[in-house]
Amino acid sequence: MMRAAAAFETSELAVSVGGTKLYVGLVADRPPTIIARSGRIEWDRAATPGIEAFVALIARQARRVLAEANLTPERVVQVGVAWPGPGVGGRWEATFIPGCQSPQPIADLLRAALTTVCGSGFAATPITIVLDAVARAAGETQAGGALHDPPGHPTSNALLVNVATGIAGALVENGSVVLSHRELGDPYGQFGRFLLFNTNTREWRWRSTRDGSVPACFPGEVRWTRHCAGPAIARRIARACQELGVRTEENQSVAEALRYYAGESESRIPHFETTLLTWATEESRRAPKGPLGTLLGQLAEEFGSALSVLTKEVFAGEQIRKVVLAGGVGENFGRGEEPGEDRLIEDIRRTLGPEGPMVCRARLGVDAELLGFSSPALRGAR
Repeated sequence: MMRAAAAFETSELAVSVGGTKLYVGLVADRPPTIIARSGRIEWDRAATPGIEAFVALIARQARRVLAEANLTPERVVQVGVAWPGPGVGGRWEATFIPGCQSPQPIADLLRAALTTVCGSGFAATPITIVLDAVARAAGETQAGGALHDPPGHPTSNALLVNVATGIAGALVENGSVVLSHRELGDPYGQFGRFLLFNTNTREWRWRSTRDGSVPACFPGEVRWTRHCAGPAIARRIARACQELGVRTEENQSVAEALRYYAGESESRIPHFETTLLTWATEESRRAPKGPLGTLLGQLAEEFGSALSVLTKEVFAGEQIRKVVLAGGVGENFGRGEEPGEDRLIEDIRRTLGPEGPMVCRARLGVDAELLGFSSPALRGAR
């Protein structure tokens, strides 16, 4: 339940940006509490043709949330943006955002938009931008989160892996989110770009870049995002159904989504993706040895082997004891209806083996990204 904004003198404006969605919220401190927030905003690429239009959309939503909470811009002490792409030298990119295929000064652009739309109160407000997985990891360290360690409980190092439109992650070490890895640099969390799957040998290789750019793929290789993120899974579902002659005429929404993703178009329709991932989860539960159950098992094995490379090779020195799956896909795909019923997680654990880290789902959803900017795990990050 939201608490009355009048009880707080100041708050933080937090923004969660995704490949298809946007959330804006106001967070009060001590303890971090969301006092107002937008609903899920599906942004339309046609209506936001460039980065200036995109940050203007954020500013308009911020104005609405401020009005709902009866707060003026002067009472906002910080703006935090969870961004779905790497940043180097204060410039950020995101392959899914219009105009951001090359790095952009997002903080400067957003400040200008906020000042224009909401007033001069934002002219000097600090703006912090972090990778979305970093914000989500920080939020999940809060009470009730999957990375929360109660007082007196020994802290273990962990990875959060955010699986949605893309795949990214963050390392939580000694209770703080690592912003810049000592060996891999600032963009280390671009797991979906840097972890490559060889479809012939079924082996994974880590190939990171210091500037966060997409590494070269050799013949037979595919990036983890292109193989296992939400859009990729939707296409794999459609391909499996097409190859095996799975018939779904009785479910018109599924049939329509399957027809679309069986084609060659790279364009996305988020509603179709959600339809297929939800349907595949239900079908795999109904028929564990059927086509969708078999595909889910294959995906679990691939996720497990990818996480094995991350925990045993890439971050071997950090001695990772827990992996948390977050994001729309990471939190929902393959999940059962009953508590404890989670075949995807069970199969991932089986692939990792008894000596592997604990694997679980995130608990706070997108709220973690909004709460993360007030978390000591992010404020104390190095």
